[in-house]
Amino acid sequence: MQQISSVDGLGQYFNAEESSLNPLGYGFYTYGMLPLFITRYVAEWFARTTYDEVVLVGRMLSGVFDLAAILALYFLGRRLYGRRIGLLAAALYAAAVVPIQLSHYFAVDSFTTVFIIAALYVAIMVMERPRWCLFALFGLLTGLAMATKVSIAPLAGLIALASLAYLVDIWPEREKRRPAIKRLLIGLVVAGLLTAVTFRLFQPYAFLGPGFFGLQLNPRWLEIISEVRNQVAGGADFPPNHHWAGRGWSYGLTNMVQWGMGLPLGLAVLLSWGWAAWRCLRGDWHKHLLPVVWVGGFFLYQNINFWRYTRYFQPIYPIAILLAAWALITLFDRAWTAYRQSHADASEKRRKRIAALLVTLLLLFVVGSTYAYAYAFTRIYARPHARVAASDWMRDNLPGPVNLLVQNESGQRQIPLSMPYDLTLDAGDVWARTFTPAESGTLIGLTTPHLLGLDENQESVTLEFALGKGNIDDGRLASHTEIVTLDPAAGPEGQNQRFVFPATDLIGGQEYVISMAVLDGSPLTLAGTALAVETSWDDFLPLRSEGFDPFGGIYRLSNLQLYEPDNKAKRDQMQQTLDEAEYIVLSSNRAYDSMPRLPLRYPMTTAYYQALFACESEQIIDCAYPA
Repeated sequence: MQQISSVDGLGQYFNAEESSLNPLGYGFYTYGMLPLFITRYVAEWFARTTYDEVVLVGRMLSGVFDLAAILALYFLGRRLYGRRIGLLAAALYAAAVVPIQLSHYFAVDSFTTVFIIAALYVAIMVMERPRWCLFALFGLLTGLAMATKVSIAPLAGLIALASLAYLVDIWPEREKRRPAIKRLLIGLVVAGLLTAVTFRLFQPYAFLGPGFFGLQLNPRWLEIISEVRNQVAGGADFPPNHHWAGRGWSYGLTNMVQWGMGLPLGLAVLLSWGWAAWRCLRGDWHKHLLPVVWVGGFFLYQNINFWRYTRYFQPIYPIAILLAAWALITLFDRAWTAYRQSHADASEKRRKRIAALLVTLLLLFVVGSTYAYAYAFTRIYARPHARVAASDWMRDNLPGPVNLLVQNESGQRQIPLSMPYDLTLDAGDVWARTFTPAESGTLIGLTTPHLLGLDENQESVTLEFALGKGNIDDGRLASHTEIVTLDPAAGPEGQNQRFVFPATDLIGGQEYVISMAVLDGSPLTLAGTALAVETSWDDFLPLRSEGFDPFGGIYRLSNLQLYEPDNKAKRDQMQQTLDEAEYIVLSSNRAYDSMPRLPLRYPMTTAYYQALFACESEQIIDCAYPA
């Protein structure tokens, strides 16, 4: 988003080679381009184009489109089933966890969902009374949906199904057949043309250009789409695909029902879809046909792929929830109508009243539990991200080469400072580093966890620490000199040394400088904590935060590279890395939940994880919590 920028005119916009909006020149961009363009132009309008700012603009727009999807779902539900069902569907969708999560991301899914709901609304109108303007509008909406996510192309099938449904409806009237077929065929052509034109307008770099009529497909875009299709189908042998080994057909369904919606709403959706499908088979298909086919068809379309990420099923969430709302309200109405119209004896009427109350409780339970689940889920946004919290803990507890100990009302806090890796300090050398404490407190000491004397003939080293503001030469606030006796038994990792510093008050937000001078004795090196990470295919911790760059001279990092083939070279490298590391950092379950799924490829790595987690099972995920 930082690299692309608005174009000077349509000539540049439709020229893939020259356009400054073309994302394909900046890496492996696989999504639709319309959300990218909207976000970029809005960001430029509000002068929010830096990396940190433009991401927030994208998230804001994602939230806006998700709100629009809720409103669109209400209108769709009202047209199909009535106002109450539309309201209930919108209320349930507003509390569904996956849409809430996606609306917090700068991703394309919330954008796509709006166009899907609107296209389905238009398709239902075509079923009732096909007009060429409706076909044109459906084509426009389908093109917009595909310009946000190309894989949404099956949406185009709904207009054909709606046309067929209309034809079935009027087929008994022979005189209407020919005009209807002609009108529908023209409409389908119009829809197809509008889809193509819209896709050309808003996914311009799928084509080379120049100009609108430069319709040759862009080889780079085709290459990316081909590679993505290969990955999604499981044809690409690379670490992200290992995660999907052994995932059955029920994986996507389970995630959607149990986690994406929550069990009460998820089960209601499943049963409602089955009921609506049964009603279609029994002849009551006019209202249910398009929702049932879209939900069932798109689910199968996604579920036959090797990748079954939960967000890939987002396009069916609003329509599936609409069916649940229909079923709940229908049961509610039937139960209370049966009770009110009952003229049976008292016991029979009592049973019908109990049945009506149970249905009411069911409706309230589904709504209440969905909102309770949404509330519980959104608490993750009320506290720091787990990786940020872990990074803060590591910064406060894992020492760097030099660490300031600051005492304040909340206790003692460590401020690790960076030092160039492999820096050697001889007598007369001075190291200095600026720092800015986040909170006010009192500097009471320093630590150096790996102080190593390099001259074995020297038994000590004399160090002077000095604290100042700005430039250390402009004046010292405090200093401390100490002769450190070198421990010959410390080994190559050096010794852990603590220095008591004269208590000096520090003001939060004020920049200070700390220096360390080697006055006499052995040359030395200092080093921070040694960390080992699992693989380059996961995020490294700790993260950068508050001006803290953990791998810019604070911590030593080594990589186990566990995704490499299991062989002797990997074993030797793992042993060396583990011998040198003080901590193993696992930032997620990405590695230990994927490689053990391939026991023939990773027997040694699986055994490593079994030993690490004290786990007898090859399914490490079963043993990892609590770790």
